[in-house]
Amino acid sequence: MVTAGGSVIPVSGSGNGPMSALTVALGKAGIRFDILDYSEHAVSEGAVAVAACYLRSRVDGREVWGVGMDTSVLTAMVRAAVSALNQGLDRGGERVPDLA
Repeated sequence: MVTAGGSVIPVSGSGNGPMSALTVALGKAGIRFDILDYSEHAVSEGAVAVAACYLRSRVDGREVWGVGMDTSVLTAMVRAAVSALNQGLDRGGERVPDLA
């Protein structure tokens, strides 16, 4: 679900991976989200290693970076996407909610 202008818009998307599905879902909500570069690495080691994800993207024509960290690589990637989306869409309005 995407919240825009106080309205909740249910969206879904499919693709060859989670980021592809996210870009399709956001497109259905009218948000153009293009991934330009993606990188990740471990910040620590062991069973509870933290992954850091760096995402360069274009959000509605505005180039921005997002960073996310988590013990789950997928969650780190989603956090980076939310970070980039918040920067790209920040025009004094609503922001994409952070993950708990």
